[in-house]
Formats: sequence, C-alpha cells, structure tokens
Amino acid sequence: MARGKGSRHYQGVLVVVTALVLAACAGKEAPPGPQPVTGRIQVMPGLNPNAEGRPSPVTIRLYQLREREAFLEASLQELVRQDTDTLGAALIGRDSFELCPMEMEAIDASAGGEPCQGEARAVTQVFSPEVRYLAVMAEFFDVRDPSAQWRAVTALPRDGEQRLDPSTTFTITLDGARVAVRFD
Repeated sequence: MARGKGSRHYQGVLVVVTALVLAACAGKEAPPGPQPVTGRIQVMPGLNPNAEGRPSPVTIRLYQLREREAFLEASLQELVRQDTDTLGAALIGRDSFELCPMEMEAIDASAGGEPCQGEARAVTQVFSPEVRYLAVMAEFFDVRDPSAQWRAVTALPRDGEQRLDPSTTFTITLDGARVAVRFD
C-alpha cells in the first residue's frame, strides 16, 4: 500500500513538472530562421553608357551584410578584386548578376542570341537573422563621373523580434550609371 502512495506521489510530481515545462515553452516563440524575400531588378533605358554613350551590359553584386561600414569605405576596385577579404566578417552572403540594357533585348532576340532580362528581372534572397543590410555594387563603365553612383545599401526592415514581414519585397533600380536599392 505504501508503494501505491509513493507511485501516486511520483505521478503527481511528474504531472506538475510537465505542466511547468509546457507553460515555459508556450511563452517563447522560436527564434527567426532564414527568410526568403522576393525582389526585382529594374533596368531603365540607357544603362551603363560606354565611352561612345551607348548602353552597355553591367555586372552587379548583391551583398548580405552584418555591418555596412566596410562596404561604404571600400573602393570599387577592392570590391571587384577581393570583396570577401575587403568585407571580412561583415559579409554573410553574396550573389552576382549580369544585366543588359533594355535596348539590347531586341538585338539579342533578333540575332538568335541569349535573351536579355528585359525591363525587370525577378530575384529571391534568403536572409538569415544575422543579416542587417542589403548592399548592391554595380561595375559601371565610368564610375568617375560625378553623377555616377556605383553602390547602394539599405537596412532590412525587421521588427522587434528580428523578423521580416512576409509581404516584404525589395527593388534594385539601375538607371544610367546609378544604382539604388529599397525595401517596399
């Protein structure tokens, strides 16, 4: 009989401990995981004018960064030649795209070549919780032109729990020799 009372006591303690564990877990949300975000790269007429003023293809790189200072302090040549070393611990991820001017879309199609992306290209980036900034670098023909802007950076619009709204999108715009990035 004493054994039965001890067994019931043990079961009672087990029920209380289980209830406490469940209550503690119910109050905590899982930390945010990697979140995919769709975006688009918008190409305007007259992209990347060359020495003759004709639109030309351009390579861009997207960087996912912890901090933006190394990106803002780097020269274009440092990023082109050794971006991973230059950005160091700030760099979480990178992606690269070659884009052609809208004007080349008709030429490539008529010549039977590889089609250009046209006016816009869809892109998806998967942002881990450590990513604080999305940065873009464009290898424009003439970055010394005072009106050129070869880099852009923006903060990810995270909430207090470091999550991105599922409806978040981003737009990268290339206009002449200028690049811009924003979250919509």
